[in-house]
Parts: sequence; C-alpha cells; structure tokens
Amino acid sequence: MLFKVQYIGKKRYIKLNGASYSTFLSQAKEKFGIQDDKRMYLVDETGTEVDEDVFTDVLEEKSDIIWTLVDASSVEESSVQSSCTDTLSLSSFSSDSELSVLSPKRRRIDETTMMSPRRDQNDDASFQAKELVEKLLQTKPGGEKILKEYRQTREVKDPLRRKLVNMVVSAMIEQYGTAPPMDVRTRYALGIVTLFPCLKDPYSEKGYEHFFDSKSNEGYIAWKLKNMQRELHGGRRRSSTSRDPSSNRGPQFGRPVNAEHQLEGDLCREAISLLRHSTDESQIFLKMEQTFKHRQELIQDSEKCETILSVFPRFLDTKGLVVQDFQMMFGEEVSSKLMEKWGTSLKVKVIKEANNLTKTPVLESLIQSAEESPEGNDESTWDSDMAALLLLVYLLPPPPGGKKRPVKITVREALSHVVRFHKSCRNLQETTSSVQGRQPYILAVGTTRCTINDYYIVVDGQLIPCKAKSSISAFDKLFKAHYVFGISYDQALHNMYTFVQTTIYNIDVGLVRHLKFSHGFYPGLKFKLLCDQDGCCQRFCTFSGFRKHLQNKHRARIVDNFEEKTKSAVNHSFEPSCAFEEPSCSSEEQPQSSTSSEMEKKTQDMCASVIANLLGCGVATSIIKSVVQNVEELVDEVQTNIKEDLLNICSDNEDLNVQLGNYLKNLENPFSNVNTEAKWKKHFIEKWGVIEPIEIALGVRYDARRNQTSCTYDQVPVTDKFVYIPILETLKFIFSNKEIFSNFVQPSNQHFVYKDFCDGSYFKSHPLFSNNENALQIQIFFDEFETANPLGSKHGIHKIGSIYFVLRNLSPKFNSALMNIHLIALFHSQDMKKYGINAILEPLVHDLKILESSGITLPFSKSPVHGTVAQVTGDNLGLHTLLGYVESFSANYFCRFCLTDKEVCQKLFTDDDPDLTLRSKELHVQHCRDIQDPAVTSSFGVKRMCILNDLQYFNVSDNYAVDIMHDILEGVGQLELKLLFGYLSDNKIISKNEATERMYSYNYGFLERKNRPSRINLEQMSNSIGLNAIQTFCLIRNVPLIFGDVVPEGNAHWRLLLLLLQIINLVFSPVITEGMTVYLKHLIIDHHTLFKELYPQQNLIPKHHFMTHYPRIIRKIGPIIHFWSTRFEAKHRFFKNTVKNFKNITKTLAQKHQMAIAYHWESLPLKSIDSGPVNTVKISELRNGDMVADNLHVNMN
Repeated sequence: MLFKVQYIGKKRYIKLNGASYSTFLSQAKEKFGIQDDKRMYLVDETGTEVDEDVFTDVLEEKSDIIWTLVDASSVEESSVQSSCTDTLSLSSFSSDSELSVLSPKRRRIDETTMMSPRRDQNDDASFQAKELVEKLLQTKPGGEKILKEYRQTREVKDPLRRKLVNMVVSAMIEQYGTAPPMDVRTRYALGIVTLFPCLKDPYSEKGYEHFFDSKSNEGYIAWKLKNMQRELHGGRRRSSTSRDPSSNRGPQFGRPVNAEHQLEGDLCREAISLLRHSTDESQIFLKMEQTFKHRQELIQDSEKCETILSVFPRFLDTKGLVVQDFQMMFGEEVSSKLMEKWGTSLKVKVIKEANNLTKTPVLESLIQSAEESPEGNDESTWDSDMAALLLLVYLLPPPPGGKKRPVKITVREALSHVVRFHKSCRNLQETTSSVQGRQPYILAVGTTRCTINDYYIVVDGQLIPCKAKSSISAFDKLFKAHYVFGISYDQALHNMYTFVQTTIYNIDVGLVRHLKFSHGFYPGLKFKLLCDQDGCCQRFCTFSGFRKHLQNKHRARIVDNFEEKTKSAVNHSFEPSCAFEEPSCSSEEQPQSSTSSEMEKKTQDMCASVIANLLGCGVATSIIKSVVQNVEELVDEVQTNIKEDLLNICSDNEDLNVQLGNYLKNLENPFSNVNTEAKWKKHFIEKWGVIEPIEIALGVRYDARRNQTSCTYDQVPVTDKFVYIPILETLKFIFSNKEIFSNFVQPSNQHFVYKDFCDGSYFKSHPLFSNNENALQIQIFFDEFETANPLGSKHGIHKIGSIYFVLRNLSPKFNSALMNIHLIALFHSQDMKKYGINAILEPLVHDLKILESSGITLPFSKSPVHGTVAQVTGDNLGLHTLLGYVESFSANYFCRFCLTDKEVCQKLFTDDDPDLTLRSKELHVQHCRDIQDPAVTSSFGVKRMCILNDLQYFNVSDNYAVDIMHDILEGVGQLELKLLFGYLSDNKIISKNEATERMYSYNYGFLERKNRPSRINLEQMSNSIGLNAIQTFCLIRNVPLIFGDVVPEGNAHWRLLLLLLQIINLVFSPVITEGMTVYLKHLIIDHHTLFKELYPQQNLIPKHHFMTHYPRIIRKIGPIIHFWSTRFEAKHRFFKNTVKNFKNITKTLAQKHQMAIAYHWESLPLKSIDSGPVNTVKISELRNGDMVADNLHVNMN
C-alpha cells in the first residue's frame, strides 16, 4: 500500500505491507532522513493530530489522505509568533486546507470560518487589501509567476513567499519611503493572507500577524524593512562607509560610469518596461547596455540594491548580460584576463604550489583531478579546471576565527561556498532554497561532478544561467557577478577573491607609487612620462594616464616581473620601465648640478604649480587657502619629526651632528612662500609673467547698498567698470616662448590654392601684411554668454560680453587649442547697451595704434614688430553689434557685405550679378556721414560708426569673416531638414515619428558617438529642429544613408538636400582651389533657385543670402572654416564652469583665466598641440594590417 507523506514542504511516497502507527513513523523517518530518537507525530489534512489509538480507523475511512509529519520537540518549544519563521513555514503545505500545527493538543480553528472566500469578499477591508496585493503582483516583474504557481498548486513555497515580501516592501518604500505607516503595513499583510489563504496562520488572532503584527512591530514585512534600513553583516553594501575593512576597493566600490548613450528619466523607464516583454535578444542586450548607469545607481542605493533582479529580470533568462555589464565597467581586455591566463600558465602554477601543501584526502583528490591523473577520474571528483580552482581555496584559506569572526570555517566547508553540485534528476529549487543569506556561488547541474551539463550562478536565491559549459567560464562569471550586483566577497573566500581581483584581473592595483615618491611630489605639466616598455615611446602628462596605459598595454609583462621580483626579494620594490622627459622652454638651457638651493626652488615651483592648477580649474580661492594651510602644517610636522629622528641617530658623531643641524636649520617649508594669495600672485608674476587685468571705468550709476550702521538700504553711486587685458603685454608674453615664431605660417607656393588666411587676395594686397612677413595678424572674436542659469531669475543680469583674439600667423591647428585663444576684455552686457561698444573697444584701439605705428620689441626680431587687425569674427548678431550695423535681420538692409534689400535677396543668388552693389570703404564713409543726422537712425544698414575704423590698416568694410556654424549648421541646414521631413510626412512617404525613430536608432559610428542627435523636434514653430551645430553636422551628412531607401529616385526635394550637402563639403573644406569656388557659386545658385521652386511661399532667410557671398569671401581670406565660432564658444566653458564671485564677476573671471593661461603656456609644450592625444598601435596588431602595410608601402615587421 502507498501512502502520501509530507515534511517541511517535501512530499514522499511510502510503501508498506501492513499499516501500523509505529511502522508508519519508522518508515517516514527513514524516508526523510530523520533520526530514530527524534519524537515525531502525524496530523491529517485538517491539521488534527492522529495518535496511535485512532490511526487505523482514520486510515480505513480516508485511504487517500496526505499525512503531515511534525517535529513535536520544536513545536513545543516555539511560541505563537515562531510560526512565521522559515523553520516551520505555513507555505510548506500543499492546499488551502493544509494548515501548520504548532501544538499537538491545541484546538483547531474551524476551517470554514477562517478561509471562506465568501466571507473574504463580504469583508470590505479584506477585499480591498486583496485587490491591492493582486494589482501589485500583476504589475511587478515576477508577480505573475507567483499567481500562476498558486493557481496550479494552491500553495506558495518559501522562495516565492520571500519574493512576495520583497515586492510588497519595495512597493511600500517607493510610495512611502523607508518608514511606511503602520496601517499600510497591516493592509498589505491582510491582503497577502486574503489573496493566498494557505499563508494564513490559523492559531493567531487575525491570521496575518506573522507577516506584520502592529502591536510588536514584528513579522516578515517588519523584518524586511529593518534589513533595508541597516547594515547586514557579510551581505550587500548599505552605505559608502561600509566597505571591506581589508581593502579600500572591491565589488562594492562605487565606480564612475563612463558608458555612452545612457538613457535617463522617462526613456530609461520605457526601456526597462520594454525589457520585461521583449523576446529579441539583440534588443535586450542593447537596452541593458543603455540602462547600465541606472542599474549602477540602484546597486549603490542601500534601499534598492536588493531589487536589482526584480527590476531587471532578464539576468535570469538571457545569457551573457553579466559579462556585458562587467565589460562596461572595466573593458573587454580586463574581462578576458582569467580566460587568457588560466590555461597558459596560472593553472600549472596553482597545481605546483598545491603539491607543497600538507596533504589531506580531499586535497589529494583535488590535485589528482586537477592533474587529470587516472586516479582522479572518479565520478565523485570535479573536472580538471574546477579542481584547480578549488585548490586556490587551500592556497588562500579562510581567515582564522576571532572576536570579529566568531564562527571558524574550515577549508573543506569553504569549498561549498564556491560551487555546489546538483544532480540532474532533482528539483533545482530544493538546492537553492536550502541555502539562505549567502554570497553568489556556482550551481553545477549534471549526472556526476565530472560530467556537468549546465552551470548557474546563484544570487539571492535566483538562478542566472551561464552561457559557456566549462567550469572556468562559470567561475569567471561568478567573480564578475560580485561587481555587476555590488556584492561583497564571502568572508571565507575573501583571500582567494582578492588574489583573483588583483593578480589575475589587475583591478585596483597601484602601479606607479614608486614614480610619485621617487620622482616628484606633484607632476603637473612640467615634465613628461615616457613609456619605455617594448619600445612603446608614448608620453604622458600625469601619473594616472601612465598608470592606465601600463594596465591596458603592458600589464602582463609588469605583473610577471613583479611576481618574480617579490619572490626573490620581498623588500625590493618593482619599478616599471619608464623614462622622464623634461621639456625645456629654451634650447640654450643646459642641465645643472642638483644643489640644495636648486632643489628647494624646484620643490617650491611644484607647490606653486599645485596652486596654479587648482586656480586654473576654477576652485574657489578660500578653498585653496584652506588646503595650502593644512598641507603646510602637515609638512611642518613631518619635517620636525624627521629632524628629531636624524639628530638622534647621528648623536654619536659630533661633526656630522653639527653639519646636519646646520642643514636642517635652514630647511624651509616649501609652502611658506606661497601660503597667501598675495604671495602666490607675486610668485606667479615673477615666474610666469602673468598679465594682470586692468579695470577701466565706464561711468557711474546709482544702486541700492546695505548700510552697515543703520541696517537699511541706501542709494549710493556705483562705478560701472569693465576688465581689459593689455594686448601688447599679452603679445610679449606669447612670444616669450621661442617655439612660437618657428610655427609661423607662410603663404602657399601653389597658385590658386587656398589653405589659410595668407593665401587670400586680401592678405596679398594688404599694405602691412604683404610687405612685412613678420607682421602680426590679429583675429578678434566677440560674443556674449550667460554665467548664471539662462532659465533662472538672474537671466540677463549676469550676462557677460567677451572679446578674444588669436594670431592668424599660427596655423589653424594651434589656434584651435583653447590655451591659444587669449582674452582681451570682459564686460557686462548691460554696460555695453548703456555706454556702447566703442567705449569698451577704446583701450584696445589705443594699443593697436601703437602696434601699427611704433611696433613692439619681440625676441625673434631685432627691429620692432608691427601688426593690426586681420579680421573680426563672431556670430552674425555679434559682428553687427561690434562693427556698427543694424542688429535686426528683418531690416531692409541686413547684409554687411552688400547693399541688397530683403526683397531683391529672394531672387538674386550671386554677388557677381550687376544689380548687386558690394560695400566699400568709400560707401561706408558716406553712410557714416548720413547717420550723423539725429533724424536718421540707420543708412543702408549702418547704424553707428565703429571705432575700429580709426586704425590705419583696417576698415569694417574689409571684414569678410562669416560663421558657417551659425549660417548653415544652426540656420539653413536645420530649416531645410525640417521642410524635407514635413514634405515626406505630408506625402505619406514616411511619418515624422518614423523618421525620428530612424534617426535615433541609426548607427552613426564610433567617432560620432557624442555628436549623434539627441532630441529632434520637428513640430516647433521656429526654423530650428532643436539640435546644436555639431549634432546637425552629424545628422545632415548621414540623412542620405538613413532615408535613401524610402525616397523615390529623382525627387526634387531630395535633390535640394544633396545640393546642400555638396555646398557643405566645399565650405567646410580646410583646403580649396579657385576652380572649386566657381563650382561653389553655381551650386549655391542651383540650390537657392530650386528652393524657391519647391517652397514658393517660404522666403529665403538672411543666412541663405550670406551663402551667396561665400565664393568671393574664400578668394579674399581663404577657407572660411578657419573663421567659424566653434572653438571660441568652447572657450566660454572656462568662465561658465568657474566658481564665481558675482560682486565683481568680470575681474574674478579675468584673474582666474590669466592665471590658468600663464600656467599652461609655461608648462605645456607646443608639440603636444601638434600631435594631440594619440595611441601607438603596431600595424601587425591591426585587423587587415597586411592590407594597410601594402597601401602605405611599409614593412609590417
């Protein structure tokens, strides 16, 4: 006869020939592995105890009964509240009527009164609570699984019950924070037992106290809330201070996320929602990559870190996601370290070291399996790789027990913390549910330990499948899971995991400490680090850059050398092979002997470099003072201790003691001469020749100021000032670096080829530039920017106008460096409107007149060097403001190049047209005379005289500079893209939404990863589509590839875009021929003509008209890409990101800029601008390197 018996959630069949109570209990204990002396008793399906007297009667009446085996001793010792523990869970029974029995003599509550569905529905509070929990499970990931299993089995097992509590607590925290109200906790507890009657406690007053008891604040929900509010020993990271005490870094260390294209806000939430339902594996990997930053934020959040697998359940069914996250943290090269090193050398070393250990039966078996010897091929042993990995636990055993580690764990026990075997025929849930509250481990599923079919990583009781089938791949994923889920190392395996982290993966290993201590306290930019590993020869300005290079390129060799050296000599530190390159400012400088005074000066210069670097980064002066003061005190204390120790050591030798005492007596603190603002400014001026800004008064206004005596606000006169940096002094400072003159650009020898400003006809006919090859060509830039929040209440109040300059004598690559863009003036925009731009330009014009007439003495020339303004650049509004033209582009005469009105501009598309009159110096003088009449506000677009006309060699009518960034990328390009997509949508070719999706999802390539369009708005009323200039440049060049398959061939609107692309290719070219300018003229004519045909109701915007002048302007001043505003506007970032003092913001910003520019010019060689940040790669290491070598005609070896 077969009987059904269950014990602690497990069910078994028992076969008996004769059914007696004692025989039944004996067979049941044997079936479940219970000791014979353990006192047990039976209960039936109703929860009623069945003793020996009535056992046979009950058996005859109910032959198909499911008997429950109960431990009498544990029940008698437990209280009513203990019914909610994992030892005797109510969820271990299989149906609604199977209730836990806590006492063999306790009276059973009537089943019908406790679990009647009809009564639950009539009870309004219970029904609402049930609906609350059911709705939660339907919306949360994994909730449907709980409901489905309950419908099928009518039970909720312990793992699902714990998951249910996690979901409930997570929902409460999301809505109410970490301390939800008591009534909310009670409502959820009531809802749980109402929705799942099998979880109700029949012996408690209300049936849900084991989930939450409001009187004692106990139960599953209360405990889970407490766990999320405090540190769990040996578990996850709960705060930034709860790190592994033996290491500053590890899996729990919060690392910066540098991944590109990360989704945030609503886009991130949409991606997470899509992940839950998508079945496309490529889409899953993409969305997981784009939500990596959000996932790291959850992991670092102490309250949400345990919900990671419920928020991202794809870890549980999609292989490879753990590896992808790890690669995004550390890169592919670090990720592959274990697989590369294990089979080649590391495994052999591990086995060799393990053979030296004292042998035990388990250790000897593992060694035999690792060596793949015949004696080790037993079914009870692991495969070779797994056995070798487990040998690491013997080589790096668990730490000893003590006060902080009261539980001593043996090496043999620690092996099960790495891997556990599960036989294929058994239920996986049995193994995972039996191990609670542990760090990740490997679950190997197979018929025997040496024939494993599948590997899983168990995290928080959840199974994460491994993609590969090898044990070494499973261990690789196990290690990575610690970092991906932010889980600390198991204390028993801490030594082993730390070895794997530092020696194999090379994560968080200090490599260049020797360089810092042996070769300088602060590197700065004064010297270079030259890598000498295998002839690499790459240069680095910082220790951090050199460290990353060694880790990424030469880690294998360095680690091998390090291991060999440490084995032979523990006290000898390993020094990576490197060389130091000191760039000299002068070729005449020669190395000198290292005297003590010279060393003191170098040390003091290093300290000053620290301060200058902080100032250049925009750190507040008060913070710098505090840092310098603290460091000075620290150095004093260190010096005092060293002096005392040295004198004590040398006390026996009087002569040496006297000499040493005299030397130490004169030893100064290196920060003593730069410990105040006045001292470091004096040092900078003496060392670098910092050009101090000058404040110049514009006028007086009245403003409200607080009276310190009466505590009232009074009207007081305030002087309006602006800051001017003398341009003549700046030029002398620039040419103090003798490398500058050697980089002067000379006119091209090729006729009709335009490479730079000096190739244009304006330069060749200029009376100063054409006759004096050393004449300084000054290009001025003017623009305005906001220093406060442009959308805030201070909008416009702190708006600043800036004037910069560069030397056109230098090539464009040098002028593109922000350190070569120099400041002339900073002023308030309100002051410019009040006093006029000419008042601000006056000191600049005064200095330029001196430069034109008398010149200045510079090191590279024996005679005075002259110079003047070459061109004035800026956006259209800025140029019109500075040069004196009308600032409204809806005016009749809006063009600064010609006298064409806005009506004629709609049909005149070339400046070669006889109906078009170009501006000239004579016409401009006449227009300036006309506006002297107070009744005339403007004459042919001229609004006021420009003070720059007072210069001898410059007139505003000869200013040909245009800004293609604003004209095309932020003007014509965005307008025509918007019109094109409107046409495609109106003609049902492709909708705007589909077009936007295509543009978002298109792969723009690695080089354009930061320039791809982010938010495209095709519905706004303006001519813009919401992109910045560089995003437009990226998009417009890829539009033919994105939409070429949907647009019909020969479409006129499509041809308009292709014409614009051809124009862009020419005007953005750094080199252009005269013939190409003629071709450009015809392209512009065709483009504008076609535009008017396609959009007759749409007027050409002023930027369309400016394009008609491009061919002539190129012939005048060379490629116009060298005059665009992109790099100048990037210069604004320095002022926007600097900590500001708004009481005198212009002076504050000017001083910080001058300090930074002096520091960079003194310490950064120009050759670093020439080469830029590059990587040196051998051709033989490149994919298709042989083809590259053939085309370059070089030898791969």
